Amino acid sequence: MEPGGRAVVVFAGAGVELTSTSARTVRIEAAIQPDGRRKDFGIVQALTSGVNFGLFRGNFVLNLEIAMNSIKCSFPHGRRRQGDLTTGPLAVLLAIVTGSAVSLAVGLLMTGAVLLFMTDKAARFVTEKGPLLQAILLFTLLSAVSGLALYGELRARRWRFGAMAAMVAMLGVTVWVYWPRG
Repeated sequence: MEPGGRAVVVFAGAGVELTSTSARTVRIEAAIQPDGRRKDFGIVQALTSGVNFGLFRGNFVLNLEIAMNSIKCSFPHGRRRQGDLTTGPLAVLLAIVTGSAVSLAVGLLMTGAVLLFMTDKAARFVTEKGPLLQAILLFTLLSAVSGLALYGELRARRWRFGAMAAMVAMLGVTVWVYWPRG
């Protein structure tokens, strides 16, 4: 910002070096601004006040390098230990499969519950009960196996690869059962 309050446009690669600013400096600079601009001070104060993000405690410093290092998932000597709670790309994919399977299983269970209470139209849905029970069983098993694989991946358990193989097998069975024939 220029002293008159006009924004200065800085293009990438213009040779401007980013520096960190302490919370005290930001508060002092915000206090000398006119009343209209001081309203934005609440946002600045929220960004520079002390925060607690679990392992990252202390004052938040406006420095992108520090923020990126605290976000990155790193381990000492590049190794994962058994029991560490980690999130990698594979864990995200497993979470997507688990969430999808659980939502399908819960939806099918709710549909089954509704059919149980529709006694006056039970004859109409007799042919649907068999496929519905099959789908409930299939997606409940897929939910359990994929949840186990997700837990094993997040906690870096030794058996996680077996659980992942079981999940892939259950996905294969699900695709085989529901793939359109002919």
